[in-house]
Amino acid sequence: MKRVLHIVSDMGQGGAQIYVRNLVSIQKSSRELQPEVVVLFFKGPLWEKLKAVDIPVHYIGLKNSLDLLGLLRLLLFLKKNTFDIIHMHAIHPGISGMLYFVNAGSIYMEHGGGLLEKNWKHRIVYKLFYKSYDAFIAISKEMSRVMEKEQPRIKNKIKVIYNGVDVEKIQSTPPKDLILTNEFKNKPVVGIIGRLVILKDVSLFLKTAAVISQKRPDVVFVIIGDGPLKKDLEEEAQRLGIRGKTIFTGYRADAINILKRFDVFLFTSAFEAFGLVLTEAMAARVAVVALHQRGAVAVPDILTDKTDSYIVYNRDYKKAAERTLELLKDQNQYQKFTRNALKTVKNRFSMETNAKNIEKLYSVVYKTQFDSKGH
Repeated sequence: MKRVLHIVSDMGQGGAQIYVRNLVSIQKSSRELQPEVVVLFFKGPLWEKLKAVDIPVHYIGLKNSLDLLGLLRLLLFLKKNTFDIIHMHAIHPGISGMLYFVNAGSIYMEHGGGLLEKNWKHRIVYKLFYKSYDAFIAISKEMSRVMEKEQPRIKNKIKVIYNGVDVEKIQSTPPKDLILTNEFKNKPVVGIIGRLVILKDVSLFLKTAAVISQKRPDVVFVIIGDGPLKKDLEEEAQRLGIRGKTIFTGYRADAINILKRFDVFLFTSAFEAFGLVLTEAMAARVAVVALHQRGAVAVPDILTDKTDSYIVYNRDYKKAAERTLELLKDQNQYQKFTRNALKTVKNRFSMETNAKNIEKLYSVVYKTQFDSKGH
């Protein structure tokens, strides 16, 4: 039985947090693994869902990245407890340095946003602390290329393991009309899910929505998520003349229920290592139109243009609007895309497949780390 510690920054409303919760839910049932989680900064809206998995969950309560007392609490926790594998999902150079003093196999999972944005805290891990880790997980081929470019010396340590979603749970989740008023009942819905931050580029979603609205005034636009740009985006929707038909729901624990009410999922993220929400839409049988930017988004790792989705290159929002309108009109094409997308997500991006591949990597790291020392 391998004791595995997952270290995550927080349990806020991000894809990495949802992924960790789903992964430990499966690992809990493994006869080979005993998972635990450390949350560093704040508990967030997914904290209770993590605790509901019924595994040991530890809260450090760092005030900020320079909280030396908090970092000391974490170091003492790591020294007091014996773990076979430390699976790092958080970004903190100091914690990477701690791993030099901890006798455990260590794996760094690059969830991507910060490295794609060239955030210094992410980059310093690759520049100074890459030797702390026995293996690196890239959640897409695109992310693997970015990681190798950042630190060529880790090339042979990188393993591509695609993120996964709970396909059966999504399929069994009932759709919900959320807060659609009678005015919007039975109207077509184009939506997006994501934090309202720069890298998600929800502004581009609104520009696309405005073009769609000119041709189809009956379409309703739904934005699920919260963040510092909410007020700015609401004002932009007003300027574009679509505020009256654009619903900002804020954070919703029932986001999947609402997603299943969408007719089209319009993906506009400017930086995305994988795009977990894409696979959620595919599992929910919601047609996808995705704007793609080479070198920043892993869209082609997941989707196949004109087979299970429409991919729009060069972030051409007018073309994205055109493709969305096609799907709203052509039910044959719509059904083809959603049928093929469901097959793809079941075969390549299920949580079960991801967990099996993660466990295989644990075994390799464990053997390398411990067998060589005579354990």
